[in-house]
Amino acid sequence: MSDLIQQWLLQLGLVSLPATKATCKEIQRLLLCSTAHYTQFTDVIKHDPGFSLAALRAINSTRHKNRSPVVDIGRAIPLLGMTWLANTAATLPRINNQYSAHQRKGIARCYSQAIHAAYYASYIATQQKSPHANEVFTMALLNNMGEMALWVNPSPIAQKIQSLSDNGTPIHEAITSCLGLTVNELNNALRQQWNLSNLDPLIYQPDHTNLERKICIDLAYRISQTSGQGWQHNTTIEALKLAAEYLNATPDRFTSKIHSIAAEIARKTGALDLPCTAFNLAFVPQKIKQHPAATRTEHQQKHQPDPAPVSPNTRPPAPAATERRNQAGTRPARHLISRTMLDIQKLEGLSRVAFITLTQDRKQLATRTTLNSGEPSKIEQFRTNISQQDLFSLLLRKPQSIWMTPEKWAKHARLIPQQSYSLLESENFFAMSLFSKTRPIGLMYTDNGANSAALDEAAFHNFKRLCQRISNELKQQS
Repeated sequence: MSDLIQQWLLQLGLVSLPATKATCKEIQRLLLCSTAHYTQFTDVIKHDPGFSLAALRAINSTRHKNRSPVVDIGRAIPLLGMTWLANTAATLPRINNQYSAHQRKGIARCYSQAIHAAYYASYIATQQKSPHANEVFTMALLNNMGEMALWVNPSPIAQKIQSLSDNGTPIHEAITSCLGLTVNELNNALRQQWNLSNLDPLIYQPDHTNLERKICIDLAYRISQTSGQGWQHNTTIEALKLAAEYLNATPDRFTSKIHSIAAEIARKTGALDLPCTAFNLAFVPQKIKQHPAATRTEHQQKHQPDPAPVSPNTRPPAPAATERRNQAGTRPARHLISRTMLDIQKLEGLSRVAFITLTQDRKQLATRTTLNSGEPSKIEQFRTNISQQDLFSLLLRKPQSIWMTPEKWAKHARLIPQQSYSLLESENFFAMSLFSKTRPIGLMYTDNGANSAALDEAAFHNFKRLCQRISNELKQQS
C-alpha cells in the first residue's frame, strides 16, 4: 500500500460514517418492543449506509483473516446481538448540525444514490438468478464509501473536492486531481482497512462471482446517478436501455419495473429525509422511444445462434417454451462474454475491455459492458450509427479483427467519426467482430486506457484467440 493511500486512511479509515437520526430512533423504538425480531432491525438498517457499515465493520473485525468476511446485513445483525444494537444506536454519529449544510447535502445525496443503486443492483442480480442478491444489495449500498467518507471529513482538501463536484467536475476526477489517487483505490483501501469483502473483478473465482457483481453494481449506479438529473434525461434513458439489454429485457418493461422500485424506495425511506427520484416520476413518458421494428425476439436473436429450419410438418414450439429456451441460451452467452472480457484484461498491456453490441433496431453500435482497471471512461458512452463507411460497421461484415496504431490513423481517419474517436480516447487498440453463426452480435474492443502505450503482437494474437473462443462456443450451444 502506497504512502499516499496510507496517509488518507489515517484521516478517513478511523472515522465512522454517520447514520440518519430516523434510523437510530427506529432502532431504539424496536429495542423497547418485546416482540421485535432481527428481521425488523435488518429492514431498518439496510436503508442506512452509515449504520450498515458500522455493522459490517463490527462483525468482520472479530473474524479470522482466513475466513471470508460477512457481506449480508441480514446475517450480521443476529450475530452482533441486541446489546450491540443498543450501544451503536446511542453512540453512532448522526447526520446533524455537527456537519455544515454543504456537507449534509452531499452526504444525503450519496446515501440516496447508494440506496437506490442497492435496490436496482439486487433486482438485476435476481433477474440473473443469482443466489447472492442480498449480498449484492449490501455491496452496492457501500460501493461508494470513499466519497461518503470524504463528505464527512472536515479537511480543506475534502472541501475542495466537494467544491469541484458542485461546480460540475465528475467526482472521480475531482478526487484524483486533489488526492493523487483514484476513487477505486480509495474504496479498495477502505474495504481492506475495515475488513470488508473485496469487489475486485480480477480476483480469480471459477464462477466469476465478483465480475458479475461488479457489472450489476455498475449498471445500477449508472441508473441511480443519472436519474437524479431527471427520468427524461438522455443519460438516464441510455442507462436504462443498457441495463435492459444486459438482461435481454425490453426497455419499456425494464424501465417500468425500475420506476416501481423507485416508488417503493420512496415509501420505505420517507422518514430518512433523503432525496428520492420517485417524486419526478409523474413527468416521465410512459414509453421509451425505439424503432417500431425492434422486438424482443430480434434482440435475442443477435445474442444466439439462428434457429434451425422448421419443416412444413413440424409444429412450432409454443411461445412460452420458446421464451424459456431463449432465456436459457442467453445466460450461458452472457457468462461466456463476461469470462472472456476478464481473460482479455489479464493479458499484459490490456487494462480496458468493452463489449459493444448492436442495438435492438440494429442501426447502431453501443457499449453494453466495460471492464476497466482504472477510472470510468468515455468509452462507456460509445455509440455510433451503422453505415457503409464506418470502421466498426465494416468489421461487422464478416468475422475479422483490427490492430489500430497511431501510424494507421492517417489511413483510417476517414472511417472513424470524430465523436467515436473522442469517446475511445486511444489510438492504440484491438477490435474484433463477434458472430453467432452468420449473424453479427457486436464487437470486442480492448486497449490500455486513455493515451495508452503501444501494444504488441503477442497480445493481439491472444486477444483474437479469446474472441474466437466466443464464436466457437456459441456454435457448440446451437
